[in-house]
Amino acid sequence: MVSVVVSGILKSPDGTVVAGAQIILTALTTSPDVLSGASASAVTTPAGYYGLTVLPGNYALTVSARGKSQVYGRVILDGSETNVTLNMLLRRNLVEVSIPGELLTGFRQIQNNVADDLAAMQQLATDVSGKNDMASRSAGDAAASAESAARAEENAGKSAASVLQSEQNAHTSAQSASDSALAAKTSEDNARKSVEQVSQSAESARLAAESAARDVAPAAAEQIRLSVRDDADRAQRAAEQTAQSASGVKQMHDDVETVIAESTRQAQQAGQSALSASQSEASARESAHQSTAGAVAAEDSSKASALSAQAAVASEKNAAQSEQHAGASAANAKSSEDAAAKSAATSKEQASLAQIAAQTAAADAVSAAVPEAARQIKTEIADDVNRAEAAASSAEGSSAEVQQALEDAKGMVTLPGFGEPGSYVLGFVWSAQADADFLTTGTTDGNAISVIAGGGGPGGVEWSADYDHRPLTGRWRAMSDSFGFGTGGAAFLLQRIK
Repeated sequence: MVSVVVSGILKSPDGTVVAGAQIILTALTTSPDVLSGASASAVTTPAGYYGLTVLPGNYALTVSARGKSQVYGRVILDGSETNVTLNMLLRRNLVEVSIPGELLTGFRQIQNNVADDLAAMQQLATDVSGKNDMASRSAGDAAASAESAARAEENAGKSAASVLQSEQNAHTSAQSASDSALAAKTSEDNARKSVEQVSQSAESARLAAESAARDVAPAAAEQIRLSVRDDADRAQRAAEQTAQSASGVKQMHDDVETVIAESTRQAQQAGQSALSASQSEASARESAHQSTAGAVAAEDSSKASALSAQAAVASEKNAAQSEQHAGASAANAKSSEDAAAKSAATSKEQASLAQIAAQTAAADAVSAAVPEAARQIKTEIADDVNRAEAAASSAEGSSAEVQQALEDAKGMVTLPGFGEPGSYVLGFVWSAQADADFLTTGTTDGNAISVIAGGGGPGGVEWSADYDHRPLTGRWRAMSDSFGFGTGGAAFLLQRIK
């Protein structure tokens, strides 16, 4: 088998040599000497020169330069020439094809339909997004309503506890007020009893003084009378014995008058202290007038008057002590009265506090209606939650339906990629490589097809005039009549079937 040398200078469109580019020739079919998929490569020199020695066969040409890789289609080396360039091989495989305007118009209509379908898909996606947002907001509103219901229920529980506590406080205050009122009543009774006791003590003191005066005065008067009587008798006897002596009687008479004056002064002092002294003074004065003689009798009368005065002083002291006791009792009564007044004031204050507590309890009792209102609010919120959940469920169902419709629409207009099953190409079928029955069955392998233009999807051909002659794989079917025969084959609209 004769080898073919592929060599030349690689240049860019502006005529500049391309250095460092890698040129790869990959076998597309299996021949007696070359396996399908085997490749040979060369890198251009700084001068752009490349050179490869390969065996005859069908090859795919790939050039990688400046970070980009480009497939230039299929080249055929039949061994008729021993030295060729890449440009010669590529130009040899060019096919001139003319495409009718009607076909291009149909393809453009297909493109418009695809664009409309894509717009509808986008609108469906927008609608689904909006309904999802509405469902999210409804779920958020439902959660907020549930939280508000929980707070209302908690506040109702607190209000009920406050009402119970207020009732307990009112009961305690009322009990305290009752105890204070009872204590005030007891203090008032004690004060009244103390006043009565003071009055009784004062009355007892007065009666004791009067009794002392009545008891002491007669005894003293009787004693004075007896003494004076004895003195008078002795004086009478002395007067009878000394009647004969005028000067002696006169002197005795003067002495008796002195004694009587002294007795009268003492009796007057004793009479100022008590009723008994006054009576004793009167008795002494009467005894002094009756007794006109006897110094001894006068002296005895003076002693009796002194005893009466002492008794009167003792009675006065007893009266003063009774008066002091009465004063102490009166002070105690005043203290009891003050305590009773204070207790009464405290009772009044406790009663006022009890009234305030009762008012507070009444106000709290009014607020006891809050749990019922909270229950009603909770019921309304629960209804709102149910409606929101139903709306969310409906939105979710609608979202699922729309999503399914969107998926179905996507399935209807999903465009397979270039060269995938279901994709279309405008290709040139080489008669030498096509199946022998291609003109009858319309099917052949992809390695017999050079791509003129192509795209993806049922009726979704995207036309482009790249003319890169990319080789294909898989099985393809002609979907149209021939657009014209060229050198070595004809052009067809083809779809990959597997």
